Amino acid sequence: MDHREQLRIREDERDRKQKEWQEQQEQKERERATESKNSDRRWQVKLALFSTFLAILTGIISGVAVSKFKDAFTTAPTPPTIAAPQTPPK
Repeated sequence: MDHREQLRIREDERDRKQKEWQEQQEQKERERATESKNSDRRWQVKLALFSTFLAILTGIISGVAVSKFKDAFTTAPTPPTIAAPQTPPK
């Protein structure tokens, strides 16, 4: 094995290691991107659930308020009845 052949083998080995390292870095980057997407989706789901909860709560509160408001104007208080003076029977 002459000197050139040894250099070629070393260069091939170096290139192979560099390629492996680069593939590992790309794989790590893909995993990070996937993890980030999943995290974003989880936050979107949480936000959607929270806004739905607030919408339902707002609906309930406004429904109760409207019914109380409506009751205040539809059920008029009965005026007091003034009783006629009772005359004792003779």
